[in-house]
Amino acid sequence: MERRILYGMARWWILLVFLTVSCCLGACGYSKEEKARMEGLQSLGRENAVTYIEEKYGFTPEVDDIKLCLTREEGDSLPWANGDVLAFLRRGEEAFTVQISGEKVTREGADDLQYGLICQEAREYFQELLGYEFHDFYLGYGEESCETFLIHSFYHSGSLEDFLKQYPVRIRIDDCINQDLTEYLAGNQAASLFFENYGENWGMKALLISYRSRKEYQLGSTHTYNEGGPMVFDIWKDGLYIRSYAVFSEEEETSACFELQEYDGMVFCCEDLAEGMDLVISADTREWMDLGEARGSACSKVYSVARDMSGEITIYIPEEAFPVTWTRAYVQHYEDAWGQYEVNLYQTVDKTYRMFTYHGYGRGKGNFDFALFP
Repeated sequence: MERRILYGMARWWILLVFLTVSCCLGACGYSKEEKARMEGLQSLGRENAVTYIEEKYGFTPEVDDIKLCLTREEGDSLPWANGDVLAFLRRGEEAFTVQISGEKVTREGADDLQYGLICQEAREYFQELLGYEFHDFYLGYGEESCETFLIHSFYHSGSLEDFLKQYPVRIRIDDCINQDLTEYLAGNQAASLFFENYGENWGMKALLISYRSRKEYQLGSTHTYNEGGPMVFDIWKDGLYIRSYAVFSEEEETSACFELQEYDGMVFCCEDLAEGMDLVISADTREWMDLGEARGSACSKVYSVARDMSGEITIYIPEEAFPVTWTRAYVQHYEDAWGQYEVNLYQTVDKTYRMFTYHGYGRGKGNFDFALFP
């Protein structure tokens, strides 16, 4: 189900982009000659896309729409057609996309018709490799094109390993069984060696996440990790809901568990790096200094957090934790000199907590104070 939703969202996003830029085609900024060229690209691109599918898959598709691939470079007043088109096609209820040239007669294109089949076989393959049930699964791939999921070659069912060597992929596997992936992968050498091999040699970026439960999965801030950009960007914001995660790529191989500590109604979260509790938490053991940063007086105790190791520490503060209304939180820490700053507060999906993250690096590491202000 989630694969169909993902694909549908991607398809409508592409369509929205091209509908937006295509509004420019009727604008007076294009010359008569350029408009004629664009119409020609669409016409030939339509013919090419249909013939490409006929020769590759053996059926004639219905055509829903043809959109130009447009490019805008610095200094351009209008986007210009780069010669390719995106053809939105259909076989019965099955919609798919082809990218192909509209400048010349060609049978060389790329499409996403087999995306569903590839995802299904990949999910089955990795479920057997890992030996546990997935709650969600993401697979992203593609060549240089207007959109991902488009490939030139024909995928032969059962050839997933060859496919993974041909196309660098992004994979995310989510489970909701509250497992320690560091421990699990240490005991599953076949899976670990597979991900290490494909990460180091074939460009795979694989992310495994174990949520504490299905309920916690629903409360997670995002389920788009590893769908582009840094693989685990801001994952510490979901440490309240995620038990552990593991990363395999050419650049990095790591796994970690999140540790939770409660204090004064708040939840403190960090990566579990040592035996026992990693954080030492106290209240009113230090005074809030007047450094001219925070306006007014604190309406909470001054909380102190100490840790000898570097890394992010996220504090989840219940909305109703304090009788006095608070709207701001400030941190004070020492590194060469005492400093203070206002933190960026975020709210959990269920609006139960407000939270912020202290990035404990440098000589100060995980040692800081914080207080709440009205």
